[in-house]
Amino acid sequence: MSSPAARSALAALGAARAAIGRLDPTRHPDELAADLLDGWASIEDALRTLVGGGTATSMDLVRDARQRQQLSFDQANALAAYCAVHDRARDTAYRPSADDVEVARRAMAALDGAAGG
Repeated sequence: MSSPAARSALAALGAARAAIGRLDPTRHPDELAADLLDGWASIEDALRTLVGGGTATSMDLVRDARQRQQLSFDQANALAAYCAVHDRARDTAYRPSADDVEVARRAMAALDGAAGG
């Protein structure tokens, strides 16, 4: 996909790349959770750009992109898994795991692919 929206979404993914690039399971759990949250917020911004705006968030945003056929089934599943990690990471008692880091990386790759990166 090389539409203007896809190009804008790729540009918006820069912030997500930075946050997800900092993910390291050996870091302090609070720092790891903060980067997971920042990464998801940036992914939501990129998704919102891809679908052409709106106010949807979280799973509603993933569903909207899937219904518009801007995400494959596998890409939507990867993003849904990261959304679940985001929801868990919002709980200050939650300690992110190496699996959470991998989920975030897969979601980043999925959205990068959807935007044509």
